[in-house]
Parts: sequence; C-alpha cells; structure tokens
Amino acid sequence: MSSLIDNLGDLLNKISSQISEVSEDPITELMRIAFKNYYKVKTLEKVVGSEIGFVDAGIYPLDLSVATLMYIQLGGLIRDRSGNLKLVNSVSGLERLPPIERIILSVTKRRKMVNGTIRYFFEVEIRSPEKNSLLFETPDDARRVSKRITEMLGALGLTVDLKKPRLYRKLSKYIEGLIELAYGIKLLKEAKLNKVVIDGTLVRWLRPKRLRKDYKIDGINILAALTDLKENEVIRECLEGIYGISKTTAFPTVSRAMNLFSEALSYGKHELYTIVDDGRINYLKMKLEEAEDKFSKEIVEDVIKRFSSKVFPQNNVWVLRFPITMDGNHVMVLDVYSEKPVIYYVKEGRNKRVLKIYPETIAKVNSKVEEGVLKIFYVKSPLIGRPPMGLMEVDEHVRISGELRKTIMSCLQIAALKYAGKDPSMLKTLFQIISGSIRLRYGYGE
Repeated sequence: MSSLIDNLGDLLNKISSQISEVSEDPITELMRIAFKNYYKVKTLEKVVGSEIGFVDAGIYPLDLSVATLMYIQLGGLIRDRSGNLKLVNSVSGLERLPPIERIILSVTKRRKMVNGTIRYFFEVEIRSPEKNSLLFETPDDARRVSKRITEMLGALGLTVDLKKPRLYRKLSKYIEGLIELAYGIKLLKEAKLNKVVIDGTLVRWLRPKRLRKDYKIDGINILAALTDLKENEVIRECLEGIYGISKTTAFPTVSRAMNLFSEALSYGKHELYTIVDDGRINYLKMKLEEAEDKFSKEIVEDVIKRFSSKVFPQNNVWVLRFPITMDGNHVMVLDVYSEKPVIYYVKEGRNKRVLKIYPETIAKVNSKVEEGVLKIFYVKSPLIGRPPMGLMEVDEHVRISGELRKTIMSCLQIAALKYAGKDPSMLKTLFQIISGSIRLRYGYGE
C-alpha cells in the first residue's frame, strides 16, 4: 500500500508542477484577464420562491458496431414554492403521464454510393413503450418523429468518410441529449412552470461534414419534431425558461472561478454567482484586440468561446456559461440560451473580422441569470456543493440500477429469440453481440 501511495504521490507532484508551468504561460494569463473582466461576482440575496422543474435522463447504452441502442429513462421532479418535491404526474392535467418515461433509441449507419464515392448515412429510430407520455402519446408518434429526424439528416447530407465510421455513436449521444431537452421543454410548457433546469450542460455538439451547406437544419429542428412545436416556439421556450446546471466542470474553469470568488470569500461570503460585467466589457474588448496583434485572432476566438458557444448555428442560438458556488468550495456552471453572444467576431467587408459587443445581450442575459439563480437556489440541498433541491434527487429518480440492467438484458435475449429464432446462425450472432457489449461495459460479474 505504501508503494502505491508513493507512486501516486510522485505522479500528482509532477502533474502539479505541469499545472504551475502552464499557469505561467501568456495564453493562460490572457484567459485569466478575460475571466476577470468578463464576469462580475454577486452575492446570493433575496431568494424568490417559485415552481421549478428539474429534468434528467438515465442511459443504458449498447454499442453493436453497426449501430447504437440506448435505453433511456426520462424523468422530472417539480419543486413547489414551499420547497417540496413532487412527481410530474401529480400536476393537474398531467395525471395520465408515467412518473418515468421510457424511450428506446437506435442510430444505424448505412453505406451508400454518392457521386462515385461510398459514404455512411444514418437512420434514427425512436420507440416508446408507454401508452401515454409527455413526448409521445402513442407508439406511432415515436415512429413518425423517427422518420422526420432521419429525413432531416438525409436532406442535410449528414455523412462521414469510410475511414471514420463511428459518428453514429456521437450522433446517438446528440439525439439522446436533444430528447432530454425536449422533455424539459414539454414539461415547462405543459406543467406551466416558471423555469426548468436540465441536469448537465446545455452545450451539445455535433460537427459532422455536410454534403449540403444550404440546408437550414440543426438541433432546433429536431427539437421541434420531438416536441411537436414550431421552431420559433422551441426557441422561445429555450430562451425564456430553460437552464442547465453542471455539477462538475473542468479544472481550468474551477481554478479561474475560484480566483474570481476569492475576494468575496475573504469577506465571508460563500453563496456567489456571476453575471456579465457591463462596466468592464469594453476594457476586455481592448485587451483582446491587443492580444490579436500579439498572438492571433484564432487564439482570441478560443478565449471568448469559453464564455459562449453557438450550439444551434442555423437558428442562431447560443449557450452562455456562468460559474456559481453555493458553499465557497465547489464550483457549478449555470448555462442559459441566448439569441446572441456578449462579445464575438463579426464580418466587416469581404475578409475582415472584428470584435463586436452586443449590449442588448448583456442586459437580457444578466436579467435571466439573476432571476434564475434567485429562484432556482431558493431551496438548496444539504449535500456537498449545496446544489438546488431537486437536481440530485431527479438524478436518483431516473438512475438505471443493476437489477434493471439485468432485466433489459433478459428482454433483449427474449427479443432475439422471438425475431431470429428461425435462423440459428443469426440468433448466435445476436446473443454474442448483446452479451459481449454488456460484459465489456459492466464486467463479467454482472
């Protein structure tokens, strides 16, 4: 044991030295300056009681080499003005809904010849075992939505070269994230809630090649199909009522956030959040323009992407991120949607790009962040980090247990017997793929 501790200590010492060296380089210093001048620290005061929804998804993925198969459990908890938690189907008008909605998602890759070149295309299939649910009232609705999403991806020309065939895994994760977000949008609308918090970041990436750049499709259009709403309604719901909270984040974000909070912490303030510092944003713009000459526009762009990401490019929807701490020790990150960034590059003329500040965005986003923090953190959990009451509880609500995994495996084997029983060779193949995927993920002891 002492040898193990010594070796781990040696490695941690080297990692610490490397972190110290990186913290002294000029790019890291630029990042520090950017954080210090982009964010303003505020103390949590005058919290407001409000009905808040919390949404999360439990996922059980299987990789079948030619496709992914995901069993998804979607769930929400609603925290009332008194801080009590209740199930979705306890809301008037939603009694018919299951407390946890089950969805099965598969994304399959297929080879097709395009202009003499073989490429992969993708087919999305969504199934719902529920008779009534928040997203799909009938199983036929899930099939109809599957077809719409597959047609969107086909029209977009979403492809990947033969050398990189595994995009279907990223695509399945992306669709799963949108299903979770769609559930949150529907809950916000149907339960007439003030706000809905998604457990995790709102930054969901998909950057594949496209054969058609003129086709205006992105995640908003997929969300519209999943929610049976128009695109402008989806955007409005995202902008007005959807938040994301990441309980864990990357080391650089934690380190920079704690530096931001250090002065307030020294005065004994521990419940802190950030908004955009409208008084220093012009100074930040000047420092970034100086950095363009010293480094490059690409490096400056990478810096400002830490604050805002264009997640739905065709519909011009951004996610802006704000560090928060509720105990002075642990950092969470609050995500909000925005129509525009706070500061970003815009084209000026044919080839020139210049930094631009969007003052109207600062006012809107700061108002949304302040209102959200005061309402979401009205009741906090006593758990480490003091997340809002409901965020950790919904995680427990949808988590997929070992017993449930075994049940799913049994169902898969029964389904294989039912649909491939007449072909012994196919049955053996299916059994090996199903069992092998589970063993590799969870170990032979499961």
